[in-house]
Amino acid sequence: MVNRRFSLIIRYCILMLVLAALGFGAYALFANRDTTVYNEPPPAVVLANPFTGTLEKSLTVSGTIEAEALIPVFPFVSGTIQSYPLKEGDLIEEGETIALIDPQAYRQQLVQAQAAYTVAQSTFDRIQRLYEAKATTQQNYEQALAQRDASKAQWELAQLQLDYATVKAPVAGTVIQAPTAVGNVASNQQPLLVIANLDNLVVNLDVPERYYDIIEKYKTDLSALVKRSAFTGLTGPGESELIVSEASVETIGSYIQPQSKTFTVRCKLLENQHDFKPGMHVQVRLVYQSILDVPLLWQKDRTIDGNAYIYDSDSEQVRWIALETVDENDEVFIVPDAYRNMLFVVEGQHRILDGQRVTVAGRRKE
Repeated sequence: MVNRRFSLIIRYCILMLVLAALGFGAYALFANRDTTVYNEPPPAVVLANPFTGTLEKSLTVSGTIEAEALIPVFPFVSGTIQSYPLKEGDLIEEGETIALIDPQAYRQQLVQAQAAYTVAQSTFDRIQRLYEAKATTQQNYEQALAQRDASKAQWELAQLQLDYATVKAPVAGTVIQAPTAVGNVASNQQPLLVIANLDNLVVNLDVPERYYDIIEKYKTDLSALVKRSAFTGLTGPGESELIVSEASVETIGSYIQPQSKTFTVRCKLLENQHDFKPGMHVQVRLVYQSILDVPLLWQKDRTIDGNAYIYDSDSEQVRWIALETVDENDEVFIVPDAYRNMLFVVEGQHRILDGQRVTVAGRRKE
């Protein structure tokens, strides 16, 4: 029994010695190998020089396209409409007939007025001869004269009312509303047509009160750009095309509307009027200041803290600089003149550090 226990102890000791020898050999084997170190390559960046351009300071306001003048055509006489040849969208010339109101009653009035005028004129001629012959009084002469003039006025009025039964367009333009039809009764309570000149379109903008001082300061230099989105079928599914027209600033409101705290700026479209219709919603960019021929970079070229990195081609390193911008808008900023010819990091600037070596992946062309 003692020999068996002694034999087990000897076996365990031998096993431990073998394991120790194997561990020492493995350590010696791996300890003599060279250690491989991974060096991360320099980050890739894109560079660009400031480009020369114009900085425009502006504000954007929503508005609605309107015709410069809407002309509602009301009839001067009432009656049943017998002819109504126009419809919405038709072009119309000045003096063109737009409706015919039943003229029968006005013809009868004209006949009656003409007969009354004929009698009054005959009576006046007779009284005038008697007056000239001293055979009647001046009072009779004046009464006959007044009766003749009153009858003549009634006759001319009846003629005018008959003429008014044929309603004519007062101006040339496009019919934008045709609210009645043949058989309806025309009256001066409802227009027969509404006419507009679609070659003269405007936008009345309600501009917030806080911009009044800056608009008033630069009112002689104001310009405007009118934009709307349109689905023309020329773009991809769900995409829209931008339709643009230059505009001039016609008037600037002289007071602030107390309810909305806004003032009115009226802009007139200068081009592409056929692409805009009354009632369309548009965005109008009012440019109140333009700074010409200055070095610019895009706002997206800045770092998160609003500054920038410049690149040194000799050391292939970047240097962080604090940007004190001369002026800016929502899209671009003016680069200080001292950095006009520097290379700026415009892509990859958010993952580099000051003094770090970088790899130039390319240069952006403006």
